[in-house]
Amino acid sequence: MLLANNAAANNWQLIKNEDGIQIATRPYADSAIKQFKASVRLNASLATILAVLDDENAFPHWVHQCSEAKILKTHSFAERYGYEKINLPFPVKDRIIITHSILRQNPQTKAITITMNAAPQYCHKQAQNSNPFCKQINASTAIMVPKASGTYKLTPVANKNVVDLIWQQHSEAGGTLPKWLINALLSDTPYYSLQGLKRMVKQEKYKNAELIYDTNNRIIGFTPESKKW
Repeated sequence: MLLANNAAANNWQLIKNEDGIQIATRPYADSAIKQFKASVRLNASLATILAVLDDENAFPHWVHQCSEAKILKTHSFAERYGYEKINLPFPVKDRIIITHSILRQNPQTKAITITMNAAPQYCHKQAQNSNPFCKQINASTAIMVPKASGTYKLTPVANKNVVDLIWQQHSEAGGTLPKWLINALLSDTPYYSLQGLKRMVKQEKYKNAELIYDTNNRIIGFTPESKKW
């Protein structure tokens, strides 16, 4: 999975290789903003990593420049809508993003893929009018991210409590951003976020997380006694 070995493939250009984190970028169709791919090896179980991703209150502690996060609606453990506020340096306006995420697991390899797509109109739909957090989002002066798509792929390493993570993402931030900031975000966002994630999976409250599966062998949540966040 090491990007240093295949950055030349598919037009990827390696831009950072530090602290076990590798980041590459490539042009994205019909966009002036490049797509990034970041990889890291985490010394943690799948359940522990999913526990950190499940804990929206922890997002500001590891997601780069995230100041606030909230789950707006949960359809199931595998499908939800979430919100994040991203603080950007003055005088650039902060951004907010609403994301629709879906989790799938390969039954043979146990690898998990989480797809994430921006849903900027979510809080403007009639059904969400009663959501108090949507009212706060709609009243915000921050700019809504109009387009974003990405994936987390979590692949367990055989016979080890180790998972390889690849995060691939493209975002259109909306409004106007200076080129220096765009370039910085393509490197800093995945690098500092994955550094933070490496720290978070070491916290005791996530270490004993245990997943529950339904009769179709699909993840439906965590055992109540193991959910400490």
